[in-house]
Amino acid sequence: MSLIEIDDRERIKDFVENFKESFVGQKDRILTMENYDGPHHEFKDIVSQVLLPLLLINASSKVFNIDLLTNITDLLINLLDLIKVKKIKNDSDIIDCLLSSTDKLEKIVSIIENAVDRNFNSIEIDMEKEGISEVINWIEDILSNLQEKKEADAKLTQDKPLSFDLGFSTQMTQDFFDEGHEFIKSVEDSLLVIESNSSKDNAVDLANESDKVLRGLHSLKGNAGLLLSLVKDQNERETHILNKIRVLSHSAETLVQIKRDLKEKFDTKSISLLFSVCDISLKLVDAFYNGDHKGIDVSELIQNCEKFSGAVQEKTQEKKIKGDSPKESAFLNILYQVIESLEGGLTDIKSQDESKKKKGFSKIKRAFSTLKKLGETSGKKEFAQIGQTGLTAFEDLKISTNEIAIQKNYDFFYEVLALIKNTVEKKPEIKNQSEMNQQDAEYEKRSSISKVSESSKATMLKVPKERADHLMNLIGELVINKNGLLNLSRLISVEYNRPDIGSKVKEIGSVIGRISDDLQSSIMEIRMTPVNQVFLKFPRLVRDICHETGKNIRIDIVGGDTEIDKTIIEVIGTPLLHLVRNSADHGIEFPDVRKKAGKPEQGVISLMASNEGQNVLIQIVDDGGGIDPEIIGKLAVEKNIISQEALAKMQEKDIQNIIFYPGFSSAKKVTDISGRGVGMDVVKKEIEAIGGNVWVESTKGIGTKVSILLPLTLALSQGLKVSVSNEQYYIPLSYVRETVKIPYSNFRFYRDIAVVNIKNNILPVYSLKKILGLDSGKYDKREKDLIASLVILDIMGKKIAIDVDKFDREETYVMKNISGSLGKLQVLMGASITSKGNIILVLNPLKF
Repeated sequence: MSLIEIDDRERIKDFVENFKESFVGQKDRILTMENYDGPHHEFKDIVSQVLLPLLLINASSKVFNIDLLTNITDLLINLLDLIKVKKIKNDSDIIDCLLSSTDKLEKIVSIIENAVDRNFNSIEIDMEKEGISEVINWIEDILSNLQEKKEADAKLTQDKPLSFDLGFSTQMTQDFFDEGHEFIKSVEDSLLVIESNSSKDNAVDLANESDKVLRGLHSLKGNAGLLLSLVKDQNERETHILNKIRVLSHSAETLVQIKRDLKEKFDTKSISLLFSVCDISLKLVDAFYNGDHKGIDVSELIQNCEKFSGAVQEKTQEKKIKGDSPKESAFLNILYQVIESLEGGLTDIKSQDESKKKKGFSKIKRAFSTLKKLGETSGKKEFAQIGQTGLTAFEDLKISTNEIAIQKNYDFFYEVLALIKNTVEKKPEIKNQSEMNQQDAEYEKRSSISKVSESSKATMLKVPKERADHLMNLIGELVINKNGLLNLSRLISVEYNRPDIGSKVKEIGSVIGRISDDLQSSIMEIRMTPVNQVFLKFPRLVRDICHETGKNIRIDIVGGDTEIDKTIIEVIGTPLLHLVRNSADHGIEFPDVRKKAGKPEQGVISLMASNEGQNVLIQIVDDGGGIDPEIIGKLAVEKNIISQEALAKMQEKDIQNIIFYPGFSSAKKVTDISGRGVGMDVVKKEIEAIGGNVWVESTKGIGTKVSILLPLTLALSQGLKVSVSNEQYYIPLSYVRETVKIPYSNFRFYRDIAVVNIKNNILPVYSLKKILGLDSGKYDKREKDLIASLVILDIMGKKIAIDVDKFDREETYVMKNISGSLGKLQVLMGASITSKGNIILVLNPLKF
C-alpha cells in the first residue's frame, strides 16, 4: 500500500491539471520512438520529448510529497537517459514498458483527482491490485539488464574510462557539428565553381576560390584539433575520429595549396578526390555528433591525397632542378632529405613496436641536425634557428611526461614539415627581408579580418531548436487565448450589465493583443529561413549525376532568399531531392539527343522560389524532353494503375499527373538515381502532409515544370470561421477572397452544378455540407426565398464559391495534426483548440 496525503486541495488540483496537460500525446511520442530509425541526434530529440513531461511531474511530485509518483518517474527518467546514451531503438519490450508505465501514472493521478473531488484528506493505493508494483519491477529489470550490459562493455575495454567522453560539452559538440557542415559546404561550393571554370582563362578567380577551399579545410582541421586537445591519452588521441578529420582535411589542404601555389589547373581526378574528402569528412562530423569516437578507416583516402600531392611536386621539382644551378639543386635535394626523414620519423614514433619507434626518434633528430647544418653552411639563418629549436623540442619530447607539452612538440614538428614543403614548392632562394615583411603584413591583415569575423559571430546567439519551438507554442497559445478576454468583456457588459468593467477588460485585452501580435511577429522572424538552405545542396547533386550519367546539366537558382518557416524547410528537403533527381535523370536528355533536337548540349534545371500571399511557390523547371502523355497513359494501364476506360476520360494534364501515383515509374531500368517508383509518390504525400500542394505542367519536347505551393508557416495561421450543421470549421485565410450573401433565387444550374454570378464572374457553387458528406448538397425549391452565405475561394487561380450556413470572423489558430480515421480524410488539414477548449477542424480547400 502507498499512502498519499492531500494537504492543499487547490494546489493538488493544479497539479492534476498540469499532469493532464503535460501527458497529452505522451503515448504517441513513445510510439514514435519505436518506429524511428533515423540519425541518432534526431532520435535523442524524440526521447527528450518523452522525457520532458516526466521531468515536470517528477519535480511537482517532490513538492507535494507524492512519493509514489516520484519513485516511478525517477526510474523512467533513468531509463530514458540510458536509452539516449546507449542508442537503443526499436526495442518492443522497452516501448511496452513505457506505455504501461504511462497508463499507471495516469491511473494514479485519476485516483488522486477522485479523492480530491470527494474531499478526502488522504488516500491509500493498493499497488499490487492496481498493477503498479508489477510495472515498477518491470522498469527495474530493464534498468538492471542495461546496467549489466554497460558493465560488460566496460570490462571489454578493461574498465578504462574513455577520456574523450569526458571533455566534450553538448555545446562544443553542437558548435563543431554546425560549423563543420558550414565549412564543408563552402568547400563544395568553391570546388563546383573551380570545376565549371577550370577550362576558362580566369586564373585570378580560380585562385580566390582555391583560397576559399583552403580556408574551409583549414578551419575544419583547426576545430577538430581544438577538440582533440581535450583528449588526454596519446593512444586514444591518435585513433580518435577527430584526428581522422584533422589529418584528412590536412592532406586535402596540402593538395589544394600545391595546386594553388603552382597555378596548376584542377583536373577531373583532383576535383573528384576533393569531393570524396568532403563526403567522408561530412560522415565523420555526423558520426562524432552521434557519439562515435572511432569512425571509419580513411587511410586510403589520405594516401590518395598524399600521392596526388607527391606527383604534382615531383613533376614541378624536375622542372625546377633542370633550370637551377648545381648549388641550388643541392640545396633542394637536402631539403627533400629533411622532409623524408621528418615524415618517416613522425610516422614511426607512433608505432607500438619499440625498435621502430626508436628508429623514428633517430630520423627526427637527423632531420633537425641536417636542417641546422644546412642553414649554417648556406647562410640561411632561419633554417639554422629552426633546426636548433627542433633539436631542443626533440630532447624535451624524449623526457617530458606532460601530455599538453608533448602535443605542442608534435604540432611544432608538423608545422616545420609544412614550412619546408612550402619552401621546396617555390624557388629555393629564401625571401629577402622586405618580402618577409610583406608576407607578415598580409598575415596580420588576414588575422585582423578573422578577428572581425569572430567579433561578428559573437553577436549571434545560438539557441537549441527545442527552445524556439517551445517558445512558438507558448506564443501560439497566448495569441489564441487573447480572444478570451474580448469574449469576457462582452459577457461582463451584456449579461452582467457592467459596461464599465467590461470596457476596462476590453482595454486590457487590446493591450495584451498588441503585445502578443508583436511577439508572434518577432518569433516568426526568428523561425523564417531562406530556402537557399535547401537549394544550395543541389548543385553538388547535379554535378555528381552528370559525372555518373554523362549528361551536361547546369542548375540555376532564383529567389533563394525567399523565406519560409524552418519547420517546413526541414520537410521539403526530401521532396525537392526527388524532383531534382527526376529532372536530371528523366527530364534532361543526353547531349547528342539535345543537339539533334536543335537544343544546346547543356541542359538547364531552374530552382525558383517566390512569395504568393500567405504561401511560398517553389518551382522546378527543366528544358528537357517533357512528359509524353501517351507513354504515361500506356504505362499506367500496363501497371494496372488505372483502367483503359478511365484513361480515355482523362485530360492531358491529368494524365501527366499520374506520375504522382504510388508505384508509377517511366524509367527503363532502376539506377542509384531513380526508377523505383517511390519518389514522386513520396513528394506528393510529404507536401500534402504540411498543407501544401504539388502539380506538374509539361510540354513534350520543350520541358517540364513542377510547382509546389506551401504555407509560410505551420505554427500560427489565420482562418475564417464558418459553420454548417451546427459545427464550426476554419478555412485558411490565404484561400479566401471575399464573403457574400445573395438569395438562392440567383442560383442557376448547368448539368446539375449550381453557378452564380459574382461581380460579372460566373462561379461554380459547392455545398460544404456535401463536401463533408453531411447531405446530398441538392438545393430544395423552398430555399429560393432564403439567403445563401457564400465564401469565395481562390484555389491556385481557380475561383469557386462555397455555400455555408454562416460565416463568423477571422481568427488566429494553432493547427495540430489529426490521427485516427479523421486523419485519413483529405478534405481535413488538421484541427485547432480554441480558448474555450472547443475543437475546430481546419479544412483543406485544395481537396474541395
